[in-house]
Amino acid sequence: MRLFLVHVCAGFAFGECWYKLYESVTEGFENEAPYLAVWLHGGDWGNISKRDLQTMQWRMGRRTIWMVPKSPKSARSPKGWEFQWGCCHKKEDNRNDQGFIWGHLHSSFLTAFAETIGNVAHRFQADRVLAFGYSMGGFGAYQVASWSPEVFDAVVSLAGYGLGTEDPQHERFRAPQPQSGQIFRDFVERYGTRMAKVPVVLAVHAWCDSLSSYNDDCEIIWAVKHQARREELGAWGEAPVAKFADIVGPTEMGEVLIKISRAGDVLKIGLRVVDFHKLISHDFVECGGGVFHVLSYHTCKTYNIPISDRGIYVAQSGFSFGLQIPVSAVITSVAGKRVTSLKAFETALAGIPNKEMFEVRWFNPSANEHRQKCSMIRMERTLWPARVWDFCPKRPNTWQRRSWDGEVADDKRGAAAATTEPVECSPVSDARSRASAEQDADVGPAALSGQEDSFGYPENSDAAISMVQPMLCTIVTQVSHEYATDFLQSKEENKSTVIRRCGVGLVIDSTAGLVLTDRYTVPQPLVEVELTFGQTVTVNATCLFMHPHHNMVLLHYAPTAVKDLPVRSIDLSDVAAGDATKTDELSAGQILSFVSIHSDHQLSAKQVTVGSMCLKVWPFPQPPAYRGRNLEICNLNDTLHGLGGLLIEPAPSYRIRAWFAQFPAGSLRYLAGVPVQVFAAVLASLGLPLQGSWAGKRGPAVDPTLAVAALECEFEEVSLAKARREDGVPLENARALAACSSGGRRHILRVGRITSGGGCDGVLLEGDLILSINGKPVTKPHEVEREMRKCHVARAEVNSMSWRVQRSRQPVDLDLRPTLLHSDGTEHIVVFNGVVLRPTPRAVAERGGPTLPFTRPGQ
Repeated sequence: MRLFLVHVCAGFAFGECWYKLYESVTEGFENEAPYLAVWLHGGDWGNISKRDLQTMQWRMGRRTIWMVPKSPKSARSPKGWEFQWGCCHKKEDNRNDQGFIWGHLHSSFLTAFAETIGNVAHRFQADRVLAFGYSMGGFGAYQVASWSPEVFDAVVSLAGYGLGTEDPQHERFRAPQPQSGQIFRDFVERYGTRMAKVPVVLAVHAWCDSLSSYNDDCEIIWAVKHQARREELGAWGEAPVAKFADIVGPTEMGEVLIKISRAGDVLKIGLRVVDFHKLISHDFVECGGGVFHVLSYHTCKTYNIPISDRGIYVAQSGFSFGLQIPVSAVITSVAGKRVTSLKAFETALAGIPNKEMFEVRWFNPSANEHRQKCSMIRMERTLWPARVWDFCPKRPNTWQRRSWDGEVADDKRGAAAATTEPVECSPVSDARSRASAEQDADVGPAALSGQEDSFGYPENSDAAISMVQPMLCTIVTQVSHEYATDFLQSKEENKSTVIRRCGVGLVIDSTAGLVLTDRYTVPQPLVEVELTFGQTVTVNATCLFMHPHHNMVLLHYAPTAVKDLPVRSIDLSDVAAGDATKTDELSAGQILSFVSIHSDHQLSAKQVTVGSMCLKVWPFPQPPAYRGRNLEICNLNDTLHGLGGLLIEPAPSYRIRAWFAQFPAGSLRYLAGVPVQVFAAVLASLGLPLQGSWAGKRGPAVDPTLAVAALECEFEEVSLAKARREDGVPLENARALAACSSGGRRHILRVGRITSGGGCDGVLLEGDLILSINGKPVTKPHEVEREMRKCHVARAEVNSMSWRVQRSRQPVDLDLRPTLLHSDGTEHIVVFNGVVLRPTPRAVAERGGPTLPFTRPGQ
C-alpha cells in the first residue's frame, strides 16, 4: 500500500474537492490491470485507514487504485453552500440535520467529480470502476452513480440513504410529512432508477439503524431492481419474468433453460436446480463427548469445498478427539474408511471397540488449509455412550435418540463375552475388577520370562541415569471439563478442550504392576491414565488408591504389557520399617545427584544441593479441593526442570534419598521431594513390601477395601526453644525430643487443625504439643504414622494409642484411636439434566467448622 498522488477537483461553483490516490497490490501482480475503487467518507469526515483499504483489496484479490476524496467544505464554496457530497444546502436548511431533505443535487460538482473519476480510470486503464460509501458516503455513492452511471461498474452503499425520507414525522429527524416523502419519491423516480444502468448495485444496511433510514434504502434498491434492463432474465420463450419462482416451482428439480443478455450478446444456457434444504445437516452423532454432523451447504460455500466430497464436520471435539482434532475441522476418513455421509461415519465408528486406537484423517478449512492430516484417536464409550440423533420434522422441531447400528461389543474375545448380567457403572470399580482379573492371571516370573529378546532401555553414558531409568515411567492423564470434579484447573486448562497433565511414576512392584505417582498428575480416579516405559512401551493404568492426606497415588498396570522391558522395582531394603540407623536423613547442604524425567520421556541428571527440609503447610484452595498435609518435603537450592524424578547419592552407592513429584497448590503446581523414609513409611502402612517385589504374592494392592490408619488432624512444626518458653514444655521431655531430632533441626509437633467429625475431634485440641506417643518421643509426622501402623492389627481393627500432649502449659495424657481411611477421590457421579453430582469431598470437612447431616465426607 503506497500513496503516490494528492490532487484536487476544483470548480468555481463548489470550491475544492481534494483526493488522494493509493495503490494496493499483491506481490507479483504489479502489471495487472487494476480496479479503481472510490471511497466516500461519512458525515464524520473521518479518514479510512490504510489497513482497511488493504484488507478490502485482499478480499477483492486484484491490484487496486484507491481514490479517497474529501467532500467540498462550505468555507471554500463561493456561495456559502454546505455539501453532503453532491447534495448542497444552506446552513439554515440543516437545522435538526435535515440538510439532506431540503437540499438539492449540485450539477456542477457531480459532473466535475464524475469526470475526474473517469479521467483517473483512463489514466490507469482500470478494468473496473467501483464506488464505495458509508452513511453520508453511501448517499454520495447513490448521487454520483445516478448522475453518471456509465462511469461505474459497481456501487456499494453502506448504511446509505437518499434525498428526503419517508420516515414518519415522529421518528429520527422529525422530517415534516408529506413534504419530505414527496421529495424522496421524486429523487427515486428521477435519479434512483438511473442506477439501473450500473451492472451491480449493492446496499448493506441494518433495520435497527437509528441515523439513516433502512426503509428508504430498501425503496431505492427496489426501484433499481424493477428498472434494471442491462441484464434481462427470461424463460426459454420470449415472455419476461422477474423472479426465479416464476421459473422453478417449489418442488421442481432438474434443469431449467433460460435466456440472458450479457454484454449485448443473447445467451441460451441451462441451469441445474438443487434443493438446498437437503444440503443442510439435521442429524448428528455423539461420540467420546464430541458432536459431529455432515458438513453443511453454507460451510461448503464459505470454504469452497465441493458438495459431493464434503465429509463430516466437527461441531464439538469432546474428550476423545479434543487433543488431536480442533473444532471446525472436517473428517474425511475413519479407520481407513472414507466417510462422506453421516451413515458411513456411524458405521465406521460402530466397528471400533471401546478403548481401541484408530486412525482419523481430517483437514481444517477455517485455517485456510486443505492439507490432509492424520491423528490417532482412542475410542471412549464409558463416560460418553455413542448415540445418534435423528431429526423429526415436527413442530416444535425435535430429535429422536437411538444407538449405533452394528456396534461391536467392547470385549473382542468372542460372543461368549456378551452377557445379560448388570454392568458396574463405576469406572473405578471397573478398573479394580480389571486389575483383579489381571492379578489372578499368571503374571509371575514365568510370565515375564524371555527377556533376553526384550528391547532394553536406551543406552546412556551417565551411570546414574542407567541405574534409575528402569524404576521410572512417564504418566499422562486426560479428563474432560465436565467430569473434573476433584481439583482446580489452571488458566491454560480452562481454555483447553481436554485437561491433560503429565507426571512421573515410580515403580513400586514390577511383578504386581504397581506404580507410585502424585495427586497433581492423577488428581482424581475418574481419569484416563497412560504409562510410558523407556520411550518404548505405553500401557493403560488404573487408579487403585489415592491417599487421603498425602500427595501419593497408587496405580496398577498389566505387567505382561511391558515384558519387553526389564522394568525394576525400587529397592527400599535399607529403610525397613523402624530401622533408622541404616539411612541418614537428609539435611541442608548435602550434595547429591538429581535424575529427572521430562514430558518427552527423556531423562537428565545434574548435581544439586539440598536447601531445606520442612513440614510444608499448603494454602487452602477455593473452592475446597485436595490439600496435602503432614508430609515432610525437601527443597533444593538449584533450579529444577522436568516432571520429577529421584534424588540419589553419587557413585558408587547410588542410594535413593528422595522422590521428587508435583504437589498441587490450588490451580498451580509445586515441585518438591519426599524423603525416602517418609514415603517408605506410607507404603508400609499400605502393606506394600520394602524389599523388592512380592514374587507373585497376592496382596491388598487390588483390594477395594484398602485403607490406612490416620489421624484427622494437621500438624505444624514449632521450634523447641519457642515451645519451652511459651508453652512450658518440661525439661525432661525437651531433652528426649532433642535426642530424637535429626537433620540439623530441633522442633516439636503442634496440632494446627482438626477435621470436623474426625476420630480426634473432641479429644485433641488445636494448639496441643505432641510430647510422646506410646511412650516414645516423636518429632516428625511419619514417626506418628509409624506408631499408628503398629496399632493397625487387622484389616478393619485399630487399637488405641497413648498420647502425652502439652496443653495450657500442663502435660495431659490421652487415649486416641486412629481412623481407617479408604481411598480418596470421587468414584461415583450422578449426571442429571446437565448437573454433575458427587459425594461431599473430604476437603469440606478439613476446612473445619460444624458439619450438617449427610454432608460428611463420602455422603
